Amino acid sequence: MKIIFMGSGNFAFMFLKALLASHHDVSCIFTSPEKPSGRGLEISKSKILALAEKNNITFHTPTSFKKDEVRSIVEDTSADVVVVCSYGFLLPEYVLLSKKYGAINVHPSALPKFRGAAPMQHTILSGDEKSAVCIMQMDKGLDTGDILLKEEFDVGDMDYIELFDFCVDIGPKLLLKALDEIDSLVPVAQDSLDVSPSYASKINKADGLIDWSCDAASICRKVKAFVKWPGAYFFYDSMQIKVLKAQYEDVSTSFVEGTVINDNCEIATRKGIFKPLILQREGRKPLSIEEFKKGFRIKSGSILSS
Repeated sequence: MKIIFMGSGNFAFMFLKALLASHHDVSCIFTSPEKPSGRGLEISKSKILALAEKNNITFHTPTSFKKDEVRSIVEDTSADVVVVCSYGFLLPEYVLLSKKYGAINVHPSALPKFRGAAPMQHTILSGDEKSAVCIMQMDKGLDTGDILLKEEFDVGDMDYIELFDFCVDIGPKLLLKALDEIDSLVPVAQDSLDVSPSYASKINKADGLIDWSCDAASICRKVKAFVKWPGAYFFYDSMQIKVLKAQYEDVSTSFVEGTVINDNCEIATRKGIFKPLILQREGRKPLSIEEFKKGFRIKSGSILSS
């Protein structure tokens, strides 16, 4: 099958790799433009652009799909289907309808839960025990199309990195199965499922700030959800400190929320005690709590702001 691939970032890269290793033919690639990065703000080539060049595949980096030339490229490219993976555009109707099998999307959540930009992080934040990878027939809405294939799994105690790795392990196989069996798949409308839709809004750096008025369990979920970026963090003497791993104890205390209750930097919350296990000061490497407190002391009795 001939494919137009649209996607950006590491998640999409893993699916593109699988397509290129399969018997399918990627006709062209749409991805995000190169952006300045690093201290020198030098232009760095993304993994997807490097893979396109390595395989001599034509690529395009539009900033809008409203331009006539972009529409012409999509409509004039010989392909049977458009495969979309973590692209970030709400695609116009001409993209969805221009090919025989339309456009299909890979989405790492149990749709209709967590439609939108950050489904894996929100799955962890919500404490869901199960999730899924879905292959969806795209329509004009935001992740509202019919589900073609779904593979469910237990989330367990996964953090974001572990959940990401799991989804890019099972997801490409599910995508290839959908492409191979596309003529026999039976679409399932999302509104026919006994699940209320929800939305996974984009994560911002400010979302990582820990609110001590939350319960300790939800703060631990924030640590797991944001371990890659932006990190769950608090401030002590105007210094940002990230928590990369933590656990909690579900007990009642009489401490004010945000109080550091001992020399192990255990912190009182609205419900339960939050126990950091790995901490990182700005510009420093991550350290276990035992190593961290040898070189930096957060005074017991301090009250941390949210």
